[in-house]
This record gives sequence, C-alpha cells and structure tokens, in this order.
Amino acid sequence: MFKQRREKFMGLMRGGIAIIPANAEITRSADGHYPFCQNKNFLYLTGFPEPDAIALLMPKHPEHRFVLFVRPRDKSREIWDGRRFGPEGAKSQFGADVAYTIAELDEVLPRYLENQDVLYHGFGNDPAFDARVHRWLDMVRGKSRQGVIAPAEFVDPNEVIHEMRLIKDEHDLATMRAAAKISVGAHIRGMAVTKPGMFEYELGAEMEHHCRMRGSRNQAYSSIVGSGDNANILHYRENDRKMEDGDIVCVDLGCELDGYASDITRAWPVNGRFTPEQKIIYDLVLKAHQEAIKRAKAGNTIRNTHETAAKVLAQGLIDLGILKGDAETHMRVCIGDDKETRFPEGQPVLKDFYMHGTSHWIGMDVHDVGRYRKGDQWRKLEPGMCFTVEPGLYFSVDNPRAPDRFRGIGIRIEDDIHVTRGEPEYITKGLPLTSADVEAACRGDFPMP
Repeated sequence: MFKQRREKFMGLMRGGIAIIPANAEITRSADGHYPFCQNKNFLYLTGFPEPDAIALLMPKHPEHRFVLFVRPRDKSREIWDGRRFGPEGAKSQFGADVAYTIAELDEVLPRYLENQDVLYHGFGNDPAFDARVHRWLDMVRGKSRQGVIAPAEFVDPNEVIHEMRLIKDEHDLATMRAAAKISVGAHIRGMAVTKPGMFEYELGAEMEHHCRMRGSRNQAYSSIVGSGDNANILHYRENDRKMEDGDIVCVDLGCELDGYASDITRAWPVNGRFTPEQKIIYDLVLKAHQEAIKRAKAGNTIRNTHETAAKVLAQGLIDLGILKGDAETHMRVCIGDDKETRFPEGQPVLKDFYMHGTSHWIGMDVHDVGRYRKGDQWRKLEPGMCFTVEPGLYFSVDNPRAPDRFRGIGIRIEDDIHVTRGEPEYITKGLPLTSADVEAACRGDFPMP
C-alpha cells in the first residue's frame, strides 16, 4: 500500500528529489513529552512511525528511489524509550532501498541533491529544518566549479500529497469506518450513563474509556463535553461543570485509529428527556443535517451542503418567529455570499445562532487536507471524498437576541460522510438520529454497533 502511494506520488513529480520529514517529539514539561503524533504526509507515504526521520523520494535514481534517515538502534535509549527499527528495520520492514542514521544527514543528503533540477520541499512549515535544507543546498552550490548542479526549481510536495489524500482508497475507508464504529459506540455509551450531578469530565472519561478499550490509543482531537450554556461554546475545553437536571449536553468527541480520525457530535438531555423547547431546536437541526447530507453527492460541492443547512435553519427560525424576512437572504448573508443586505439594527440574523461552517474534509487529520476551491470555483465532489456535515443552533444565555424560551440551549449534530457514485455513505452509521432515538439511547435501549 505505502509503496503504491510512493509510486503514484513519484509519478506526479517532474523528476528531481522530494524531502519529506517526520515530526519531532514535543516537550510537555521538563524531560516529558506529549504523546507522539506522526506527520500525516510522511505517514501516508512511508508508514514509518518514529520521530525525527526523513524520507527522500527520487523517481529517476537508478537504485535509491526511496531513502530513509532514521534514529539508530541504541540499547541504552531503548531501555528507557522503547525499541527502534534502525536503518536495517527501515529497509526490511518499510521497504527503503537504502537507509542511514539521522547522524549521517549532513554528510549524505547533500550528495543526493547533486545534479537534481527540482527540489520538492515544503518551505515555511519548520524554519529550523528549512535552514538545514538551505545549508545543504549551499554545500551543493559550492561545487559548481566542479560542474555540480544544484536544484534551481522548488515545488511544495504538500500540494501533491494533499490531493492524493483527498480521494480515499479502500485502506483509508476501511480504517475510517473502524474508527467511526468505535466512536459511535462511545456516544451511545455516553448517552446511557449521563445523569444529573455528573461532571462533564466524568462523561468524557466514560466515552474515551470506551474508545481505549476497543483499540484506539488517542482521541482525534480534544474532547468537547459542554453542558448547559457551555454547549454554546463551539470549542469548549474545560469540561469541568457539574451537569444539572434540565440541561442539554453537547458532546463533540471522536477517536483516532491507526492514524485516521473520526469526528462526531451529538446533543442529548442530561435527564434523558427533551423539554419541548429542546426538542424543537433538536428537530430543526436534525432537519438541516438530513437535508444537507442529501447534497453530499458527486457533482455537487461542499458549499451546497452549507447553503442547504443554513437555508433550512433560517426557514425554521422564521417559522418560530425568531427571524424576519426570507430564508434565502438570511442564508446568503450568513454564509458570506451577500455582503450588501443590511438588516434593521437589533433585528436577529441567522449568524447570531449559527456562526460556523457545515462541513470540513476528514481523513488522517480531523480537519483534513485538500483544497476546497479550484480557482474561483468551489470544487466538485468526487467519489472517495469524505467530509463532515455538522449544522447547529446556539442560544447563549448572554446573547441578547436569543429568545428567553431557548436560552441556554446549544445543539449540533455531526456525522462523517463518504461521497460515492450513488447515495452518500454514513461512515458514522449506527448513531441515534431522531429525538426519540436519542431518548431511547439515554434509557439504554439503543443497540451498540
């Protein structure tokens, strides 16, 4: 699989050499580190899991088309930090044509730069590493009197890799489905255990425990568990409030599995039963969610899902007497297409209650790579693309335009969708959708995936 990806990438190169670095470990405190997360472009092409490595890809090299620089075997460090593959493991287990230790970088890598016309390197991502690349280039340029040529053209390889990653292959999709299945179960578990008096972090711990016990070692992002008015904070992080009877809790939580993300949001009543006001808002958000997913088809655009969701929400708020005017205008103003319309001062507008986009790409990164536009046009959806659909409505207590009856309610419903040649696929299938399903899950009466 990784070899096929490298071959495809090298087929898109115009000769030359590509330098693809791994991530380094990041210090958390003193000599302790954060859990290591590999650079996803590097992982996509190599599968190599260790920090500090560097891959070279050279489609026209007669023998060394794929080169790895890795940490050396070190018995002392391996006692403390775990086993390393070393150069031999890089060759035997990851398919490198040749492998060196990272201590040999300054001596060996400049030789591979010699007489290459194009250098593929993403300048601007890591200034310290960029400085090393410039030093290596200067070393090659210093041999110009000997007839050695240094690369004179520079191309960002990330653009090429990102376009490859945007269209998921069967391995991508299988792993994303597996990650989603775990996260779906975590949300169903969360609904069943939620009760008044529980802290947000306790609920998050129950759900993350479910993920860990099923093979996910990390969450794809910091879990958001917002109850009461905290549900109206989009990227709420504290998770430290005691949940109360009558609250809604909005949980945005998804695990990572084998380098692939899942991203799910559901909102449910802490006591297991929606109030009439909560149900009105939940059902409206669900309608926007369902209508938007109908647009997740090849030939449409990711913008179409946003337009659809925003228009449904606008019409629903008009029907409730919260907004005045027509849904089309509110939608166009909200998404930024209409910059001319001015509503009367003090009059509520859709963006008062729906202030974020409806979708983003998802894959190895939770906010995955790939351009959303081609030139000045939104790009057409193609089979293999995966993205979220996540409309919401937020009535913060301190929002003066929020009606009293809905204040403190924040609801978002998010699923991960795969564009196929036919109908959209729910990657996150098996989740409660309707308000009745959610209440059943809160009673423990909804099936696990």
